[in-house]
Amino acid sequence: MAGQETGVATSPVALSPDGRSIAFISERNGTTQVFVHRLGEMTTESVPNTHHARSVFFSPDGGSLGFYVTDGSRSHTGSLKKISLPNGAPVTLHEGTVVGANWELDGSILFGSYAGVSKIASSGGEATQVAIVDGAFYSSPQLLPGGSALLLTIDRAGRTDIAVLPEAGREAKVLAEGAQARYLHTGHILFYRETSLWALPFDAERLQATGDAVPVLSNLGDDRPSPFFSADRNGNLVYIPESATPSRDGLFVWVALHRNFIYRLCGYTMCLCIVLIAVYKLFIDSHGYPVETIQPVFWLESLAIVVFAISWLTKGGIFLKD
Repeated sequence: MAGQETGVATSPVALSPDGRSIAFISERNGTTQVFVHRLGEMTTESVPNTHHARSVFFSPDGGSLGFYVTDGSRSHTGSLKKISLPNGAPVTLHEGTVVGANWELDGSILFGSYAGVSKIASSGGEATQVAIVDGAFYSSPQLLPGGSALLLTIDRAGRTDIAVLPEAGREAKVLAEGAQARYLHTGHILFYRETSLWALPFDAERLQATGDAVPVLSNLGDDRPSPFFSADRNGNLVYIPESATPSRDGLFVWVALHRNFIYRLCGYTMCLCIVLIAVYKLFIDSHGYPVETIQPVFWLESLAIVVFAISWLTKGGIFLKD
């Protein structure tokens, strides 16, 4: 059984498995809720009955969302829910602490908590524990291809590591210092460390790294409880840089690895796109002129892929997505 092909529930932004939609959490009328933007369209739709959402993730078919809701406080205690798109009714799956959730291809949802890693059917029922904490806190679990091991983050004594945990045993194998690990079908593990995203070449059958980790993207910030990024099945990536917050700036960045370019959904300082649901978006174009448009605004840059690393070539200009 292959692992799930979307992001984890610690992030307020999620990319659909086919790379065509972005779900994100923004603030409206004093409370957060989930919105969905389909690339290539000019509108962004709110998802009803998702108030106080803190994190969001897609089902493997992209037809539903999982999301985690709290009472509006900073407490991790809340409810894990699902909802069918576009206008389904929310269904509560689990009450309690959830730190990182992943919707698997078999219909189950894995999630981390202070007690270990648990699994619950997306159709409902009781959660069952699949890994028990032994002096550590596990979060953001993902089932690796073949279904024989979990990829997760271990928090122990103030240090966070990414590790694999074979289902047949309880001894986790640490791969690297970092957090929010995410296996991609390119054969890499994407993870967060010291304000940057790193890529580690990884053999999912032998459960071991096949090279050194390399930095992929920087400027994700060091004061967040979790990095704001998500990837699809092809390795495309959407993230929010350090200069943005999910409820105000909306500086999403869209990286299309297989097409050798990236879309940076922001432009310059006056840009308000995607997140702020406004009729007009005002930004400063490459010549310094203010422009108004009802279309999403993109900053287009080229992207070069060198072995396992990605280097930025900052050449580009304002681009309006059709």
